[in-house]
Amino acid sequence: MKIEPGYLICEKCEGYYRLQPDESPEDFSDICECGGKLKYLGSYDNGVEEYKGEFWRALASGVFFGFILFFGLKMIVASLVGGATTAYMVGGKYRDGAWNGFITGAIIMLLVMFIAFIHGIYVKKLVLDFSAVFSYGFGLVILFTIGISLAAGAVAAFGGVIGIKIRKIREKYQ
Repeated sequence: MKIEPGYLICEKCEGYYRLQPDESPEDFSDICECGGKLKYLGSYDNGVEEYKGEFWRALASGVFFGFILFFGLKMIVASLVGGATTAYMVGGKYRDGAWNGFITGAIIMLLVMFIAFIHGIYVKKLVLDFSAVFSYGFGLVILFTIGISLAAGAVAAFGGVIGIKIRKIREKYQ
């Protein structure tokens, strides 16, 4: 069985060079032509494909978190504004504002989840197979819904404190 001498792979441009049997990694600079750092991998099967797999995992993670951040920022702003508005209108102490904001944020998120569910059924013609839903973790869906509602409530509680602060400032100068 012939042993491959390995590969040099650039971490920046992802270019690679297959070492010849008479070459070693020490024969080359640690810097690629593009300016990136070269990494030595022993074999193509365990090296290049694994290294390229890291790129796709990183890309998928970036897209996922970008998607969450994009929609998450909208929900954060909605929760903050909703909590601040409710607390401002109701008034009271900071603790009351936080509690009113929390309730507002949780309700906002539950409504968003409910609307998404209804949208899936009527607009997207989602067919519900409850046996599949229960077998694939309906409990996880419920836990996710509760978790996201609590997170939105926590953000809105902060908005509630802001709403009370705005009301107190306004009352001070009236």
